[in-house]
Amino acid sequence: MAETLPTWDTDNVESLRDFSRIRLIAADLDGTLLQTGSSGVYKTIGQLHRSLHYKYQVHLTLATGRTLAGVSPILREIWIPEGTPLILYNGSLVVLKKQNTQFDTKLKKTISVEAFHKILETAYSHEVRILVYFYEYPTQECLNPQATGEYVLGWSRIGRTEYEFNGMPVRWQDNLLLHNEYSPTAIIIDVSKDSKVAAILEEELSRINGISYTQSGPAYIEIKPENSNKGIALELVSELLHFSRDEVLAIGDNDNDSEMLAWSGIGTAVAGSSPTALASSDYVCRYGIAKGAIQVMRLVKHARRYYYKPMKDLVGNHNESH
Repeated sequence: MAETLPTWDTDNVESLRDFSRIRLIAADLDGTLLQTGSSGVYKTIGQLHRSLHYKYQVHLTLATGRTLAGVSPILREIWIPEGTPLILYNGSLVVLKKQNTQFDTKLKKTISVEAFHKILETAYSHEVRILVYFYEYPTQECLNPQATGEYVLGWSRIGRTEYEFNGMPVRWQDNLLLHNEYSPTAIIIDVSKDSKVAAILEEELSRINGISYTQSGPAYIEIKPENSNKGIALELVSELLHFSRDEVLAIGDNDNDSEMLAWSGIGTAVAGSSPTALASSDYVCRYGIAKGAIQVMRLVKHARRYYYKPMKDLVGNHNESH
């Protein structure tokens, strides 16, 4: 059972020792960091991150089901520096942030053409909206979805919108005929019109090989390639940054965060998280969206302040002893 997260101003300094080892904080976005109309909160997160990064060499990254186009505006708000790997599409894509708006692909998994066609045929028989995501050109500028190979195709029997929730324009299709080379990175099925159809679809999807699926909320079923999740992607990110597992803290709130919460050295769920996320976590925050993440970052900052020994200090002490 997840314990309540210690407070950053606790008198029991020993309770902060494990948090003083943290070098990487991996945060989910929707339901964890992302809150409508919370630009002030993002400013606070950005300031905390700069302090953690420059004073104590602690990194912050995102682990989200969103697209690169969907997270790009947020990267500016919370300050993600060059050289930071980002986990996108629920772990199917890991990109390394370079200069300006350039990114290198470090991991990309896709759903097979055969599985894609079966998913499309299965889902289209219900009153749902289907969004299919592709990520093709990782070295192009990614702030403008129309200037990259990142795009989304759509099929719908419940109405069409010009843009989807990441702000990407949807290329709506009028039939199920597709070229055999289509191999998407992720598929989202909008079941918001009829919540009962979600259980039916999950049963039908379980019979399709080569995929996995999860829900980050009651409105969407998120389909990924098999063996693709935030936990596997976070392990890769840790290797890229040369951090061990016990130096990683993950923050999340929903079922699609459970693997990274379980894998990380310290898994932390924000208040109000799903039962699966809570069961996968070591700690639970006293606060929910955004404020819970701030609580975690402040805790790590103060833990590092109590226990952190910069390399230059260690070297200086070593020289003095001789």
